[in-house]
Amino acid sequence: MGGIIISVISSLSILASTVLSSPTQPATGILPLVIWHGLGDSYENDGMKSIARLAETTNPGTHVHLIRFGASGTEDRDATFFGNVTAQVDEVCQTLASDPVIRNAPGINALGFSQGGQFLRAYAQRCNKPPVHNLVTFGSQHNGIASFTACKDSGDWLCWSFNALLRFGTWSSIAQSGLVPAQYFRDPEELEDYLKYSNFLADINNERAVKNPKYRENLMKLNKFVMFMFKDDTTVIPKESAFFTEVNATQRTHVHLIRFGASGTEDRDATFFGNVTAQVDEVCQTLASDPVIRNAPGINALGFSQGGQFLRAYAQRCNKPPVHNLVTFGSQHNGIASFTACKDSGDWLCWSFNALLRFGTWSSIAQSGLVPAQYFRDPEELEDYLKYSNFLADINNERAVKNPKYRENLMKLNKFVMFMFKDDTTVIPKESAFFTEVNATSGEHTKLQDRPMYKEDWLGLKVLDEQSRLEFLTIPGRHMQLSEALLVQSFRRYFGPVEKSGAKDAGTPDFKVQE
Repeated sequence: MGGIIISVISSLSILASTVLSSPTQPATGILPLVIWHGLGDSYENDGMKSIARLAETTNPGTHVHLIRFGASGTEDRDATFFGNVTAQVDEVCQTLASDPVIRNAPGINALGFSQGGQFLRAYAQRCNKPPVHNLVTFGSQHNGIASFTACKDSGDWLCWSFNALLRFGTWSSIAQSGLVPAQYFRDPEELEDYLKYSNFLADINNERAVKNPKYRENLMKLNKFVMFMFKDDTTVIPKESAFFTEVNATQRTHVHLIRFGASGTEDRDATFFGNVTAQVDEVCQTLASDPVIRNAPGINALGFSQGGQFLRAYAQRCNKPPVHNLVTFGSQHNGIASFTACKDSGDWLCWSFNALLRFGTWSSIAQSGLVPAQYFRDPEELEDYLKYSNFLADINNERAVKNPKYRENLMKLNKFVMFMFKDDTTVIPKESAFFTEVNATSGEHTKLQDRPMYKEDWLGLKVLDEQSRLEFLTIPGRHMQLSEALLVQSFRRYFGPVEKSGAKDAGTPDFKVQE
């Protein structure tokens, strides 16, 4: 609260000091201050009363008007949840125009907290009599909200009833005429509905095809428009709405890029050299200690190429926090039967690496220090593979003694989505992306569903498949040849809000599914 008070004091100084020097407002003293509180608050709460007293003592002589609705604090609080915002703004216009002090003033200063900020802006745009001199807002939703805040108190019946009503239809006439936050709800992915049905925000933000020139003219009359955003705000989603910033669902996501070492060079080297088991253990520890991730109910995981089977290993071995959706692109879930040739004759790292591989894939040196060797799997060398493989034979549960934890953890996935690149020549065989077994000599393909690991369900893949939680998707292009459109579609479908995660995006066509 101390930080907020300091910010309020600073803003009150702005409100007072600029009055006498404004080129647009020949005021002769301190202007009245109008305060509009936020959601769940009321004019009679101690916090609002303290701010009013602070304004009066900071700038002696200030006439403070706390906006209120109804005959009591309870009715005023209820009005922050239930009511027609347009009607509320109209009522404020009439109230201020009839106030004996305010109506005779050359102007007013306006201070809005949370939703009160955009509501005071609406006053300035729509009526503005008397005109607003300085408008200061704290944590307001000028660009709307894209999610409704969860109720913190299990006994707060008003909040729970309100949220229950919201869930049944944000764009319904009931919500848009009677549920206050619904009237400034704005999800960038629902713009068509927003522009069509929004009762309040789409209008005051002048976003519809037909603009209201009065809104622009009135807002340009402001001496100052000051917007404060709370750095750690988790109530307003997205918090950047306080600055009119557009934030889509993907941008709101907390993204953690797995890295090893202190530099990009060290991180790249770790993709060639290192013990994969140790790397997975390090990732388990890193994610468990991340201040954001460790407090999350779960994570989504996106793995490119070998990163896909490594993230699967995380899900099987530690899974704290648990993986919700696992999406892999061109990964080697069934290993590789050949090492990729180096493309650049000057890439000494690649050539040195391949030279080491040639002298003994199953050696302890390769199986503890050369990354691709640890997911090498040639069907014609299964005996050596099962005996010496440091990584893949274990996480695929292919040895005689199975690890039940791997199956239990993988079955907790909401979705396991595997993409294969149709023209992939880097991963040999490319069908490894789908756990498909390919006989290099005969060229025979054995799909996952026809293999013992599926029939005996060593990893829980059969259960996932039977419950439509396993997806095999073929996309055009060479290895890791990804378009932005494909990534955006994947992010929307699999990495959006949990309640929508994995649901089909009606605005985009289906991926090509394995035939």
